[in-house]
Amino acid sequence: MNAVEIEEAVSQLAEAPFDPEEFPFAFLEAFGNKKTTIQRLKSKRNSTNKSDLGGVLQRNNIHIKVCLPGEVTDTLTALRESPATAKQKAKFILATDGKSLEAENLADGETIVCDYPEFHNHFGFFLPLAGITTVKQIRENAFDIKATGRLNKLYVELLNQNPDWDSAERREELNHLMARLIFCFFAEDTNIFYSNNLFTDTIAQMSAGDLSNTHEVLSELFRAMATPLKQREKAGIRNWANGFPYVNGGLFSPHPLTPSPLSPSGRGAGGEGNSLGKYPHPLAPSPKQGEGGQETMSEGKYWEIPPALKKKMTEVARQFRKEPTPSENILWQALRGRKLEGRKFRRQQPIGAFIVDFFCGTERLIVEVDGGIHKSQQEADQQRQELLESLGLKVVRVSSELVETNLAEALAVVRQGFSPHPLTPSPKQGEGGQETPTPLSPSGRGAGGEGLIVPRFSRIARSYLLHVGNLDWTKINPDIFGSMIQAVADEDERGALGMHYTSVPNILKVLNPLFLDDLREQLVEAGDNGRKLLNLRKRIARIRVFDPACGSGNFLVIAYKEMRAIEAEINQRRGEADRASEIPLTNFRGIEIRHFSCEIARLALIIAEYQCDVLYRGQRLALAEFLPLKADNWITCGNALRLDWLSLCPPTDKGVRVQREDLDLWQETRDEAEIEFENEGGGTYICGNPPYKGSQWQSKEQKADLKGIFEGRTKKWKSLDYVAGWFMKAADYGTQTNAAAAFVSTNSICQGRQVETLWSLILESKHEIIFAYTNLKWSNLASYNAGVTVVIVGITNDAGSTRKLYSVEANSETTLKETNNINPYLIAGVNTIIQSVSKPISSVHEMSFGNMPNEGGFLLLDQIEAENATKKHQVKSHFIRPFIGSQEFIKGQQRRCIWINDEEYPEAKHNAWLSDRFESVRIKRETSNRQTTQQLADTPYRFGEVRQRGNERVIVVPRVSSENRPYLPIGIVEGGTIIGDRNFALYDAPLWNMALIASRLHWVWIGTVCVRLEMRFSYSNTLGWNTFPVPTLTEQNKTDLTRCAEDILLAREQYFPATIADMYDPERMDKEFPLVREAHDRNDEVLERIYIGRRFKNDTERLEKLFELYTKMTAPKSS
Repeated sequence: MNAVEIEEAVSQLAEAPFDPEEFPFAFLEAFGNKKTTIQRLKSKRNSTNKSDLGGVLQRNNIHIKVCLPGEVTDTLTALRESPATAKQKAKFILATDGKSLEAENLADGETIVCDYPEFHNHFGFFLPLAGITTVKQIRENAFDIKATGRLNKLYVELLNQNPDWDSAERREELNHLMARLIFCFFAEDTNIFYSNNLFTDTIAQMSAGDLSNTHEVLSELFRAMATPLKQREKAGIRNWANGFPYVNGGLFSPHPLTPSPLSPSGRGAGGEGNSLGKYPHPLAPSPKQGEGGQETMSEGKYWEIPPALKKKMTEVARQFRKEPTPSENILWQALRGRKLEGRKFRRQQPIGAFIVDFFCGTERLIVEVDGGIHKSQQEADQQRQELLESLGLKVVRVSSELVETNLAEALAVVRQGFSPHPLTPSPKQGEGGQETPTPLSPSGRGAGGEGLIVPRFSRIARSYLLHVGNLDWTKINPDIFGSMIQAVADEDERGALGMHYTSVPNILKVLNPLFLDDLREQLVEAGDNGRKLLNLRKRIARIRVFDPACGSGNFLVIAYKEMRAIEAEINQRRGEADRASEIPLTNFRGIEIRHFSCEIARLALIIAEYQCDVLYRGQRLALAEFLPLKADNWITCGNALRLDWLSLCPPTDKGVRVQREDLDLWQETRDEAEIEFENEGGGTYICGNPPYKGSQWQSKEQKADLKGIFEGRTKKWKSLDYVAGWFMKAADYGTQTNAAAAFVSTNSICQGRQVETLWSLILESKHEIIFAYTNLKWSNLASYNAGVTVVIVGITNDAGSTRKLYSVEANSETTLKETNNINPYLIAGVNTIIQSVSKPISSVHEMSFGNMPNEGGFLLLDQIEAENATKKHQVKSHFIRPFIGSQEFIKGQQRRCIWINDEEYPEAKHNAWLSDRFESVRIKRETSNRQTTQQLADTPYRFGEVRQRGNERVIVVPRVSSENRPYLPIGIVEGGTIIGDRNFALYDAPLWNMALIASRLHWVWIGTVCVRLEMRFSYSNTLGWNTFPVPTLTEQNKTDLTRCAEDILLAREQYFPATIADMYDPERMDKEFPLVREAHDRNDEVLERIYIGRRFKNDTERLEKLFELYTKMTAPKSS
């Protein structure tokens, strides 16, 4: 079960009548216990219930007791002091009388006390009972899980009711609806809608008489929120919808705004970053007139200006922005951030060789503020205005005096330049004058044509809608909720609700060392120095955070919250606690391939902004500035590995205009120029948790993504994990922008051959690793989820002298080591890339492959076939040999093979049974597509590749084994046994070689430099053994190591018939096979003293020494 399913089960239990006898079992079942487990607890005979108080005690889990009324606290004390609680290692205790409930987490002493009907609100507290590791936010507030489950039910029911909405095109509309609903639920509970529960209550009331009109009610409400208040009467907005504020910001727009004409490239036909094209120098000749009339902008013919002049105008405009006149500054504060009826203005906008004071692209409106000097240049102003108007632009002029003395009147003048809003015909009146929602046309739109498309609601869907609305949305955590809800819109992932959640502490492991720690250090350094605090605030306002795999935006949300916290502290120290935030949401940019996740990411940022305003400035100021929403949006829907990151997040001082459907959530054109100028000097930080996808799991499209990035750079790109594409794109981006980047990744990109393929390219781009986390468990909210082991790697081409290497130890403690370099294997040391070699670099025995059968199964036998061969078919016993593949060696399975050399073949072929087998092998090889296999048909009695005589003593090393074992499961087989090609082999090698391979030192080496299959070790003789650095061994060293190897073998014999798999099981080794563990410990001590004269402190120190030794042993010899 996942967390959402558990929440639903617990809520149902809390709502049901209390049954004292069944409650403990129903409680355990709600947290994922199977019915057979419950039955064993209930059983009177051989019961697994270990309670000594008449309750229910599940070992390693919980001790529950239902008590008499009023005895809950005393009963909890008795459970805590119960000998059985300690003996059975219960993690939780719980007492209830059906009216109140108390529980305690015995590990940390955390408790809950609540009324029984409310205990479902604390279900996050109990999630560890289902094997789900939680963070504090979820334990204390499980609202996000609850809301996700309810919205999922609504989503599924709407699809059931509206099967025509199940297409890819209509799904996007349904996703839009969910985003709007989430915003409305949040807004009605946080006073954004003026009245608590206004949205939900309006739906309930207006759809009460006719439950089939819920979609019409929603459509009218959305239409109202898309219409400015002054235009609602003309638009015919119903009275019952008029109480809602104007929201818009693109969220409720029925149609996208009409963009200015753009060339196919997305830029103006002749322009550089805006749709206005190239404008004339004042002294340029008049434009040519089109036949029958004046040329307009939409015709795509623009005047040319010299590039040098254009660059100069950009520089002048930037300087004007830095030094506005008092009246310009006053008007800008009233226009910026879409404060004037949602229109977006830019200030000091270059238009050819002109610079206009303010410009609104959607209205094609220029606003000029005329100071006293303009009285003496009225003729020049008139000529300039006529020229601009000839381009299809409108010009409004206000005096500086009017702006400074009567701003409201000045704004009224500006409004006169706005185009009339499209009007909607008045809705029809119901009989008797009773107003009813606008009926829908067959297309699903309101009759007036301006309503939003809304699917029909069944009675069940309406009930779900009202249920979701009645939740307390003030408790939403946008980062948690966003991560969980994104699976709702994906049918393949809906069963994994809640599994995408990434905890705040884990996200901060990326963001803190990337840039937040530096900001906090500057805050400490600034102290109460006003100038330093001001400079830091300006820097924070210019920082951009870019997540090119943003999902629902949780990295962006956490970054925004943390930066707002630092900014708030600055304002507090400067005595400006009420100051509006200078951190724009447009500085938080993302790319996400799923459209619904893009919508949720933008909503999450909007909600986070409001919550931060309430937290740091108070609700009154937060409400005053929240609506209308700004339409700026830089969450891009598209494939991050195919999009141009520079166009989405350009370097500072580069104005870029983009207009593509995949670049804008609500299809509105955005102009970056103003943002870029205001962000001058700001840094860009790239972060995220991209999809990992090993090479064998990638789709054709994903392979094509990687090909587009790596083809021409390396021929080995097909073996790379999918996440490697993000690292390479980040390095390419950083080469042009000096941006630092940090991603979460499976540790495989820092292991084996991927290091040579990927990191050689990144190092060539002059990027270095500035920080890294190793051995980090990245878990989610799935039951009994062990989490995947990941790394976090930060790179930059502008690194300082100190790098930070964080290691998460076995006890979950994090250690920090500062070093002057981190290599691609995430080891402190020089940038060394381990490459395969054909011979060992140390003085050790050569390791070879085992023997490859390549015989279609006709030379391999199970135990019964082998016995029949000798007894029934008179095959001589020396033709049948024990055969060891990896599973036979590790799990002790029995297998045999036919093993005949060239001298024995004339005798063997006269046996009919063997002859038939040989013939089958010959046919199998002859019909192979591989020429080398066809050539083997001449020797059908032999394995395809033979590497041993058959009578050697062999050290066996399985090619693939579990990474969970503390040591490699190697061993010895005596002469006569044939080693299969699923193993490597050291034939007749001195036994001290086994001591080397069986050591912890070798385990950490191959875990770092060898390839992995999923998470299992995939051993390599050329990459793991031949590169293993071993100091020069004395004869005494070899004698000591030989004894260590013998001790390991003798210890294993003490536990016969236990298998290697049994003895090296990490859960059983110490308890059941302690002699084996002790023998390995002695082996490690002897070997490690040879390396450094003492035991190593940890695996990190082991690797650092091994890399140091490898570097010395492979360094070019001096002449």
